[in-house]
Amino acid sequence: MNDTKLNVGAIGFWGHDIYATALLEHPDVRVSGMCDWASQTPRGERLRAYAKDHDFSVYDSPKAMIQEHEFDALAVLAPPAKMADIVETIASRTRGLLLEKPVARDLDGARRVYQAAREHHLNVSIAFPTRNNPQLQTCKRLVDEGKIGKPLAGTYTTLQSNGPLYTVDTSPENLALVAGGDDVMHM
Repeated sequence: MNDTKLNVGAIGFWGHDIYATALLEHPDVRVSGMCDWASQTPRGERLRAYAKDHDFSVYDSPKAMIQEHEFDALAVLAPPAKMADIVETIASRTRGLLLEKPVARDLDGARRVYQAAREHHLNVSIAFPTRNNPQLQTCKRLVDEGKIGKPLAGTYTTLQSNGPLYTVDTSPENLALVAGGDDVMHM
């Protein structure tokens, strides 16, 4: 039997179970591994339990994961301060990246991400964290199925705070990163 599923992995499990679930439930995806930089914490314990329930391998670092697998795509759900280092480490072992936004803490980090992706000819997408939100997916399904009529307008509000790991340099030379949101970098 020819396996046409995409071989994917995820880096970072810091509150983004939504991505992991979406990947695991996608019919065209095989999740080979996930890792988190906090593997020796309760979050790492939660990831290991999740992996046991869903039959995929867990690694302590991106480097350990890519030494064992080559991926069609990797989802990188990392704080901006970690993103460039991770992308530079994994770029040679994947054909595509789904990056959490913002992609870097400053322009230097964004340039490093861009250079690594360009050097390795990667397909890159920047994701908004609510893309796979179950509530939004349900709303979309109900609209698509015609169960709630034709919407005339819609709005969505999210309030979140991710603390110091998620800080971004807002100096004038880096405002494009902050103001750009999902559209910071197109490749």
